[in-house]
Amino acid sequence: MPLVQTPVPDWNHDPDAAWLTGINEHQGKRYFVKELFDQLVWWMALPTLIDLAAASPSPQAIRALERDVAASIEAAAVAGYRLS
Repeated sequence: MPLVQTPVPDWNHDPDAAWLTGINEHQGKRYFVKELFDQLVWWMALPTLIDLAAASPSPQAIRALERDVAASIEAAAVAGYRLS
């Protein structure tokens, strides 16, 4: 299961998510900060990383996590780091 289904799922009106991702408005559109979002995605991956470290992870499990993180970051880029 991907870590993040869309660049910022249901976080559009969450003040904590807004703070963590630097949500801001410019010319009537809402954006988030790439670097802050990237950090949040990796922090969200931390529990999975810890679980993998506690076991003898298969290369496939590691690649799956890497794909999930990359997919989340790519989805944000495709969205232009824009919420609306």
